[in-house]
Amino acid sequence: MSRSSVLNCATRNLGEHDRHGSDLPEARLKTMTMSGNPSSLALGWRIDDDGHPTYWMEPDARVGDHSSNDLVSLQAKQVARHLGIIAQSGSGKSFSLGRLVEELLLNTRCRVAILDPNAEFRNSDSIQKSMWEGTGYDSRTCLGKMPTEADVERICASWQSIPRKIFGADVGKTTGSYEPMRVWWPFLATDLLAEDLAPVSPENLVWSRRGVKLRPCY
Repeated sequence: MSRSSVLNCATRNLGEHDRHGSDLPEARLKTMTMSGNPSSLALGWRIDDDGHPTYWMEPDARVGDHSSNDLVSLQAKQVARHLGIIAQSGSGKSFSLGRLVEELLLNTRCRVAILDPNAEFRNSDSIQKSMWEGTGYDSRTCLGKMPTEADVERICASWQSIPRKIFGADVGKTTGSYEPMRVWWPFLATDLLAEDLAPVSPENLVWSRRGVKLRPCY
């Protein structure tokens, strides 16, 4: 797979409700490709019985020369409601999720929000162009660089055209799409605040929370 995994928070503001008359998930996912077919989401490469990507095992495999049959894809409408990714630890769930979100943002009108407490998608603001350098697959190590798109510049341009915000704990990082995350204390339930503050009595916490409401701070 090709691109670096995706956003803590991304939005695409195209006036969908006014222009398309519907705000349902299915309506946002019905973007058509240039060929007139519904959007197809490429999730990765098909593999053989030994777990190797079939296309990249061919001696003359090159970026962009594959067919759609070499890829594992979903129609966008298939993920219009609920989707679960279930696998053991370290098997690639986060990477697969990142790829899916990238495809949704690039090929549909979906708006996406990701809650990422482990900061796995913190570097999603840019594309890793190095993935298009020295492409190929090594069956001995089961490693390689195998982008599904031939034109890295076109992908970068499309990615950068998507409005997005990435909120994090690093208050000093405000360049590009990054902004410090700020939470107004009164919005948080007292029970939530008390979970990790066992020595603090609930009464004191309530009074502290009420005091915060009197001040315009975060």
